[in-house]
Amino acid sequence: MRTLADRPEEVPVVFAERFNSGDAAALAEVYEDAAVLVPQPGTPATGPDLHAANGRLQKLGVPITVRPRHVYRSGDVALLIVDWSSTGPVGRDRPCTSKALLQTSPGGVRTAVGGMSSTTPSAPAHSKCRPRTP
Repeated sequence: MRTLADRPEEVPVVFAERFNSGDAAALAEVYEDAAVLVPQPGTPATGPDLHAANGRLQKLGVPITVRPRHVYRSGDVALLIVDWSSTGPVGRDRPCTSKALLQTSPGGVRTAVGGMSSTTPSAPAHSKCRPRTP
């Protein structure tokens, strides 16, 4: 498994590899200690709740693929916009976009704030941007 990213552009690949591994502890390493994840609008998760939210998605066993779209840097922070998708049990792609605020810290670049949104404007984020349950 890859080490943490050295540059913001590397974060999506490191995240996807760790997410797809099913190793919750490895995935947790890509987040700052005080990180906030917004898996659905209005539902921020931090600390153990953040890791539990990711763990529930990992347990579905549905891999994700990522395609970085934009990286905007300012000093040791960066805004990352990534298109990602997962294929559910019936093989239908789930296209989404994530936005993340990254912080460069000793040992690598980690996510400080992350959130998901649908690429379909009329669809609620929570209906499109998570792997389908079996």
